Amino acid sequence: MNPKNVRQNVASGKVNGQWGLEKFHGAIIPKFWFKVDVANVHMPELPLMHPNEIDDHVIVGDVVGTCTLWN
Repeated sequence: MNPKNVRQNVASGKVNGQWGLEKFHGAIIPKFWFKVDVANVHMPELPLMHPNEIDDHVIVGDVVGTCTLWN
């Protein structure tokens, strides 16, 4: 997501974890990825960069109010 380019805004939220230091679903966050708390979704039908089929999180709309990994 590029905050300066409105056409690329997919979601908005807050970074809540970074690679190598914190965990996401029990595993260390991979290098160059961030854990993001998703507050609003602008393009709900786009596939997630890091889907989690166990929690049925496959598209951006699935993670509103929760968190996901973002590269």
